[in-house]
Amino acid sequence: MSERDNIPLCPVSGWEVGIVSSLRGVIVRFKILTSALQTPEESQTTQTFVLTATQARDLAASLVDKSHLTESGGPEGAGFPKH
Repeated sequence: MSERDNIPLCPVSGWEVGIVSSLRGVIVRFKILTSALQTPEESQTTQTFVLTATQARDLAASLVDKSHLTESGGPEGAGFPKH
């Protein structure tokens, strides 16, 4: 990422994942730290997101792919794809 692409980041300290049978969806919410002084016990919970089964699988695959890239020293500073 270049300097002009600076994005405020909130570290994730945990998450909750579940399902909503009536929507046939996967729900997820994250525990995030919004201040450098916060401890994980003081984390805030995001809104609840719902994904279709396909979206959940695609997200999981993308997370695994990106985690492999970070572990292998992949492209530095790639950031978000441009649309």
